[in-house]
Amino acid sequence: MARHSVSSPFLPARMPAVRLAVLVPNLLSLSRVALGLAFPWAPPRARVGLIVAAALTDLLDGLVCRWWHVATPLGRILDPVADKVFVLLVLLTFWCEGTLHAAEAALVGLRDLAVLAGVGWLVLRGNWSALHSLPPSLPGKLATGAQFVFLLSLALWRQPVLVVFLPTVLLSGLAAADYLHAFLANTTPTTRRDAPP
Repeated sequence: MARHSVSSPFLPARMPAVRLAVLVPNLLSLSRVALGLAFPWAPPRARVGLIVAAALTDLLDGLVCRWWHVATPLGRILDPVADKVFVLLVLLTFWCEGTLHAAEAALVGLRDLAVLAGVGWLVLRGNWSALHSLPPSLPGKLATGAQFVFLLSLALWRQPVLVVFLPTVLLSGLAAADYLHAFLANTTPTTRRDAPP
């Protein structure tokens, strides 16, 4: 099977099959945003299905990109953004309903809060190019997996389960530290270049 190198989310019209292939992982990522927006309004029984569906789309969008060799700059940004939107919306829902305390929600979402703060910092500094040079990390992937398991346990038992909560907080904290280190590493060269002589 021939490999297609995709450097842009927009492909020539003469490659319709590849263009369709590019859409699939991006639509899978976007579906997590839709699932997150639907979560607060879903009945308790349906919420388990929404979380499982979100976890499956998170697994599948990456697999499709690797199998079909259709990774794009848009997809590299869309996938982690969709993860964080889904997780934060579900945590916010459980907090508003009293299933989670604010501190518990913040601890589980440490990685996501750190990424939001880091992205905001880079954007304020006008360092947009740094956003493309922050590849997915193993701590980030492990934290995402743990968050999905934790959210599923909340939907099933309506209270935090300690054996799931503690590893999730640990992995989220490690991922937060990893991302903050990456943000600082990308900020330092910009600071030196922009400094007055």
